[in-house]
Amino acid sequence: MSRWSVVRQMKINNISLASILQIGDNESIKSSTKALAVQRQVPTFLENEGNLDAYQLFSRVIPIPEVYEEVDMKVDNICDSIQVNCIRVLAISASSVLQIGSNSQIENETRVKHFRQFVTDKKE
Repeated sequence: MSRWSVVRQMKINNISLASILQIGDNESIKSSTKALAVQRQVPTFLENEGNLDAYQLFSRVIPIPEVYEEVDMKVDNICDSIQVNCIRVLAISASSVLQIGSNSQIENETRVKHFRQFVTDKKE
């Protein structure tokens, strides 16, 4: 059954990195984010940086568990609409979903490789 999605008021400060704001029904959502995060005490950029293929993390297969049990479900929608008064969100990031409505399948993936490089005074 399709229903109306009614939102009276919404305030979102930030939506980023393959994130989705969906108001209404949808069949399928798939979003993906891959990122390298480099933090350096001395800001330098090396020309050979940024190749995601150099890191196994980004090509590794993510195992998806199989669902073995069947689910019997009865839904009784008394009202023909989904009604929301007010939503306040600070941030939606890294393949996240904010949805008001129905959805059959959501598949989200985020992979981030962090580097932190600091200068030390150790003498070897």
